[in-house]
Amino acid sequence: MDRMQRTPNRPFEDWEGTYLREPEIYDSFSQSEDPDNRTFKKLLELVSLDHKAVLEIGCGSGRYTELLASVCEQLFALDISQPLLRLARKKCESSRTVQFLHCSAQNIPLPDRSVDLVFAGWVLSAMTSRAVRDRSMAEILRVLSDDGGVWLFENHHESEFMAMRGYPPEVTDFVEDYRFDVRATMKTDIRFPSLDEAKRVLGYIFRDRGLKYLDRTQDPRIGHKVDILHRPNRLL
Repeated sequence: MDRMQRTPNRPFEDWEGTYLREPEIYDSFSQSEDPDNRTFKKLLELVSLDHKAVLEIGCGSGRYTELLASVCEQLFALDISQPLLRLARKKCESSRTVQFLHCSAQNIPLPDRSVDLVFAGWVLSAMTSRAVRDRSMAEILRVLSDDGGVWLFENHHESEFMAMRGYPPEVTDFVEDYRFDVRATMKTDIRFPSLDEAKRVLGYIFRDRGLKYLDRTQDPRIGHKVDILHRPNRLL
């Protein structure tokens, strides 16, 4: 999920705390999002990963890293958080497909045109600085083959989850700025194993907003929608 704090139109969310100090909180949230993998299965219907070198930007605790590693030929999994990379490495310790990179998307240590596909889940929307996003996109397109494409998972603007967060119903600006197309919108859910776990995780990240929502619904499941976005390296 996106790891932003407070911006003028967005209330405070402590993703940075989970990212740097409480990786188990981050991992619990990540594993609870779409536990049936409907969105990932849809991605595989839209694009083949067979015999491809894939770069995952912002792999986090490895939620999609192990899935990607099982279907592609080579996977580079990048993240700036050492605590989350440790969790991701543990999940993929039996895989020979994955190479982990501890670095920023603004400076990717790969040669030009060295990967066939770039995947990122809830990463570009987390880059609240346009300058950071521009540099990251430039690096992504540099390492991507001419015939390759960038595929994203991002939050759809209308869902129970987004209403709980208090976000305005608007399309994220990078979709237009970087000419992404929405290829599919998947109806999923964020499904915690128990109400207590939902309160532990959402209470940490969203504070009172998360706890008040759960007190009202008494349900460890939150409705969610995910947009699958794509842009080719070479635009027409």
